Amino acid sequence: HDGIKKMHWDGTQLQVVEHLLKGHTVSSFYRDKNNSIWITTTDDGIFYILDERIKMFEKQTARISDFTAKGDLLYIGNTNGNLDVFDMSTEERVFNYKAVGHIQDIYVRKDNSFLVSAEEIMLFDAGYQLVKTCDFSYSFYNLSKGIDGGILLNIRTRLAYTNNLEDEEVILAGLVRHSFFDAKNRLVY
Repeated sequence: HDGIKKMHWDGTQLQVVEHLLKGHTVSSFYRDKNNSIWITTTDDGIFYILDERIKMFEKQTARISDFTAKGDLLYIGNTNGNLDVFDMSTEERVFNYKAVGHIQDIYVRKDNSFLVSAEEIMLFDAGYQLVKTCDFSYSFYNLSKGIDGGILLNIRTRLAYTNNLEDEEVILAGLVRHSFFDAKNRLVY
């Protein structure tokens, strides 16, 4: 519950330069192309820092469970299943969807379509239309970019790969919380 600290290395030690959002539990943050910092908290929603001023962006009643950004869009998933997309340049909500269950992960693809993992996986196109819903009968921890448009699925009992969100190929049995393909297409987990 100690907010976020701006630190400076003086050559021998770190020193606190600024202490922001004292009393809040910060869950994640993102620096946008305008050098503004977007901060999610588990207790009081979303804040952003613009030119050293802090502004509350969106009061959230549920805990934020995932948060990602691409371009000017901010994607927020909550433990109550709410999925919101905000345009950071206008501060307007451009999309809202109520998923079944807790939002586990949001993955935005190169073409701006995006996948949301909750009790099922949902694929939305870049225009926010629900294109496909897949129920693999288990929850996912993490979705990440695969090779040639495929998706890595970090599942409670295995790491799997899919190209079509219908069939999966099990890569590794056991719990894997995070995985990705590096620049040479090697699997890192």
